[in-house]
Amino acid sequence: MRSSETTRRFVGQLFEAVYVWSRLRHPNVLSLLGFAFCNDTGYPMLISRWMDRGSAWKYVSEHPHLTIVERGLLVRACRNLHLV
Repeated sequence: MRSSETTRRFVGQLFEAVYVWSRLRHPNVLSLLGFAFCNDTGYPMLISRWMDRGSAWKYVSEHPHLTIVERGLLVRACRNLHLV
């Protein structure tokens, strides 16, 4: 795949993610405040309100005592958000 085609596809997926997240309204989903590109890497950054406990990934990493059921709830929540 050519670089320009890869870039075009990536930008399309990024804008689709921004659009979907910006329209989500649910008490368990943070609102999207905006997006920017990192000056150092050029990677996109989707911006939401700061959460004291960090991301779901960080929370699970820092709480190894979580049961398989609790971890499964997080996985299912993420899968369901992907379907929105």
